[in-house]
Amino acid sequence: ANGLAGTDTLTASVNGTAVVPTLAGIENLLFRVFAATTVTGTNISGVDNITSTNSNATLTVTSLQELTNVGLSGIADGASGLTISFTTAATTSTSDTLGITLTDANAGTLAFTTGASNGFETVAFTSDGTTANILTALTQTTGTSLVTSTFGGANALQVKSLPTTVRTFTGGTGLTGALTLGTGTRADGTDTYTGFAAVDTASATGGMGNDVFIFGTTLDASD
Repeated sequence: ANGLAGTDTLTASVNGTAVVPTLAGIENLLFRVFAATTVTGTNISGVDNITSTNSNATLTVTSLQELTNVGLSGIADGASGLTISFTTAATTSTSDTLGITLTDANAGTLAFTTGASNGFETVAFTSDGTTANILTALTQTTGTSLVTSTFGGANALQVKSLPTTVRTFTGGTGLTGALTLGTGTRADGTDTYTGFAAVDTASATGGMGNDVFIFGTTLDASD
């Protein structure tokens, strides 16, 4: 399928059957996943966003040749997530950014795979919707170049686990929803986080909301 001029959107429901589509110039791909499904991305080009929406299982997208942003929308079970892999050639720059948008989501793990030594340098979270967003974990299965995470949006956001290579956490004026990150357990004992590495944190900057950073035992004079 080929997109036309303008911004095109393809919406598909999948139920466990592997999919190997040929898609060109369709900017937004929305998948509703009823059973864990793998989409092979070898023949996908010109896509800007891949989103799992209102899903009950995890979507896996493999072998993407180009960079794309990803999203999780309307997921409520706290378990369904997204696994996405890029070819080594897709992240050859020294400033590659993976954009992640959460919209009314209580999601499981978002896992990404890149080239072993030169993957993404930055992940950029946007928290949208009308209810608080929760991501159980962001993981990188390969790659060691990810060092920065940025956060924006008007909705509250909890990211309970981040890769330990991330050492800079930046909110700022673009983040008006409350952000919760860290390593340890909240004071009320309700949630546990593993976002901050034991190595030195370079910087942690909140936004305009009532942010919570939990340093636990990782905070020392070198942070």
